Parts: sequence; structure tokens; C-alpha cells
Amino acid sequence: REKNSPEIETMLKVFCNEVSVQDCKAALEDTGRDVLMAIKYLKLKQLLSLDLGDINHCKEALVSCDWDVPQAVDYVFSQGPPSPECVDV
Repeated sequence: REKNSPEIETMLKVFCNEVSVQDCKAALEDTGRDVLMAIKYLKLKQLLSLDLGDINHCKEALVSCDWDVPQAVDYVFSQGPPSPECVDV
């Protein structure tokens, strides 16, 4: 097995192996190898995968809950669905 970079090892520990090495590599590439930003990116992807709202609603929940995904899920449910945005047609 190939040895992972320290950044990937850190991310795998944060996520308790809930994400793959490939997910970590992709997140690091997408964030310019900024580990903290990559972790937040993956947490946002986790919350978005639950279809609880759009990207802004999910990010707001994560920020409000100090980037704790389970707390953010509870936050979203306690806030109710996001209000529909007005659109011109």
C-alpha cells in the first residue's frame, strides 16, 4: 500500500475513514492543498449529499454549527426547509 501524505492522513482521521483517499486527494487539489478548506469542502459535500437544501442553506448550517455535520443536520431540520427564492419568469 502506498503511503498517504500527512495531509491525507489528517483528513482521514478527521472523517474517521468516512471518506476515501481519492476524495481527500480531489478535495486537496480543488482547494490548492489547503487542508482546512479541503475538510470544509468535504463536509459541505456530505451535507449536500443528504438533499437537505441548496449549497447556501447547507453552508449556513455548517457555519452555524462550527462545521459539525451531525449538528448541521439537526440545525437544518430545526429551521425547516429553506424559503423558496423569487424568480422572474
